[in-house]
Amino acid sequence: MAIAVDASSSHAGAGAGTGSLTWAHTCTGSNLRLMVGVAIVHTTATVSGVTYNSDAMTDVVASARGGDNHIVHIWTLAAPDTGGAFNIVATFSENVSLCDAGAVSLTGASVMGATNTAVGSAGSPSVALTTTAVNSWIFSIVGGGNTDFSGTTGTNQTERWVRLDYSGSQDCAGSTQTTTSITSYTQSWGGGQTWDIASAEVTPAAVATAGKFASNLGLMNVG
Repeated sequence: MAIAVDASSSHAGAGAGTGSLTWAHTCTGSNLRLMVGVAIVHTTATVSGVTYNSDAMTDVVASARGGDNHIVHIWTLAAPDTGGAFNIVATFSENVSLCDAGAVSLTGASVMGATNTAVGSAGSPSVALTTTAVNSWIFSIVGGGNTDFSGTTGTNQTERWVRLDYSGSQDCAGSTQTTTSITSYTQSWGGGQTWDIASAEVTPAAVATAGKFASNLGLMNVG
């Protein structure tokens, strides 16, 4: 089964003193996996938990804390609830200075694969990820200071959201990329001062062929 985008959503924080982010997201389809990326700015705080319709999500990967105390996290949930718009709630270990987040739900998805992160103090955000399965997808998030990442994704990436926090001093963007083979893929955005980037692979659900095979055997034995 091929992976496809179900829906995307995003939210920008209210500024200093924010202890969590909440926004609505609607999931539909089969073999669903919800991917959430969160970017925060704080000297020590982390993303301590993320839920969807009160169901706990799994922490996939977090970047190191980069310049200006930026850090990005990726969280995931298999088989998220469907049937309406439900809240994603990202909670922080301490009140943070700045925060932005986004989500993408994927159909036809299976388990998580490889991950990688990078940080930088100048130049264009970039990280390489080597996939583990054919036809998997790569979900990425970038966070940076005083940078507009809009429309600057690397080759073959599709930007799914761009958010500036209330002051415009932190930008957060997310993307997906389809792959065709097991090899290294570079995830990147243009511009940047201080930045953090994280990527995670989502593998495709297996195609159910047993019923079709049995049906064909039955046809072969007719008569």
